[in-house]
Amino acid sequence: MKLRILLDHSRIVLKSLLAMLTVLAVNCWADNPPLTDTTPPTLIDFSFNPSEIDVSTGSAEVNVTLHVTDDLSGFSYGYVYFYSPSYGQSVMGSLYLQSGTSLDGLVEGTVTIPKYSEAGDWVV
Repeated sequence: MKLRILLDHSRIVLKSLLAMLTVLAVNCWADNPPLTDTTPPTLIDFSFNPSEIDVSTGSAEVNVTLHVTDDLSGFSYGYVYFYSPSYGQSVMGSLYLQSGTSLDGLVEGTVTIPKYSEAGDWVV
């Protein structure tokens, strides 16, 4: 099965400093540079279940679990997309940190596949 995983992670937003504080900050940073997160989170494991569903009589839920690690800012939520065989249909699910920490945790969520969705092998 093909996997297409879209992850969203925390981003650092820097605000400009007042002119007086800039001079002080530059002097401090020369000895202790500020931390910046330039390494994206790492996907350790990805799973979903069940792997087969029947939507002929009603919608069905698929549980998704990611094991994600990060070295600095952490990872606490993301999104997963399921695409039909023709790519004419798609569903999205939100995933949130359920256990562990934002530096090493399990991110989980549920995706609902609607009744009468296209049959066949969907991709993530």
